[in-house]
Amino acid sequence: MNEALCKEVAYRHYFPECNGRCRKGWVLHHKDVELKHKDPIRYAEWHIEDLVPMTRVEHTTFHSTGNTNNRGKHISDEQKKKIISSLKGNKRALGKHWMLSESTKTKISNSLKGQEFTDERKHNIGLARKGKHWWNNGKVNVLSVECPSNDFVRGML
Repeated sequence: MNEALCKEVAYRHYFPECNGRCRKGWVLHHKDVELKHKDPIRYAEWHIEDLVPMTRVEHTTFHSTGNTNNRGKHISDEQKKKIISSLKGNKRALGKHWMLSESTKTKISNSLKGQEFTDERKHNIGLARKGKHWWNNGKVNVLSVECPSNDFVRGML
């Protein structure tokens, strides 16, 4: 059986109401994280007894907390320079604290100095936030009064 058909069978087992598709905001995760390396054929066959349903948020949390390879390690100055040079021109990397030059930091600091937080301003900020909650779809955080769509769940990543 091909992998797509195996997935469909597993989805029908766990989410019968979804016509062979995964329920929005959910994933099927292999119980044994080493199965992909131990037995790739069984991994690709998507056996129901090897799978467990979980939300995308749970899945993201599972993988982000499970990787402890680089915790506590220190990066040398040479490694930092290599990382910086590899990220130059990458718009997603902009704004990281170690990416900004001292002159840019000074300009940002000067532009923020002198802002007054009056009681009226604090009150308006509170009103703008009132009744809103954080929602996420496993990738993006959104602050809104109601759930943006079916694949979002309450809370931040």
